[in-house]
Amino acid sequence: MESNTLLTEKVISQAESYTGIRAGVILLKDALLGPSYRDNSARTITSGGLDDEKIDDWPDDAQTVLILGLKHPEGDLRLDYWERGDTWGNRRLREISAGIQRWLQVELHIAAYPLPYHVEKGGLFLKDAAVLSGLGIVGYNNLFLHPEWGPRIRLRSMTFFIGGRNERKGEACHKSI
Repeated sequence: MESNTLLTEKVISQAESYTGIRAGVILLKDALLGPSYRDNSARTITSGGLDDEKIDDWPDDAQTVLILGLKHPEGDLRLDYWERGDTWGNRRLREISAGIQRWLQVELHIAAYPLPYHVEKGGLFLKDAAVLSGLGIVGYNNLFLHPEWGPRIRLRSMTFFIGGRNERKGEACHKSI
């Protein structure tokens, strides 16, 4: 059995093999302790699900979260184009999530569950999770800032189980929240 650190590195490497993607990993329980959850404690937290359909419960093996960041270049306006009920950028992130989900199942025999974008449908507070995974910081203006791309990044998440503790790719940035 591979160590959690090695598995985490494999997952991040696979995610970052997609053009314009940076990735980080965090334990789900730590993401749920992020500042937005503490400030929003009166809200019922629903979880789980595929795509953007609401789900009632996260699967029991949903203990680790992969945060995906897609580079959003200033000149690539198509990422914002709204068509067929979604933006191109969000559809691209869903396609990448589905590819990583298949790879995890086939190569590592790990079940994975792409999370909806919206918190109300079972998604996570993505800025909190991205900061805690080491992808960047939240600035004074409340924008998520990636060290290389600045605010030009789109976020998405998926959950799975590899156990262990948080494995940050970069420096710990959670103090900036």
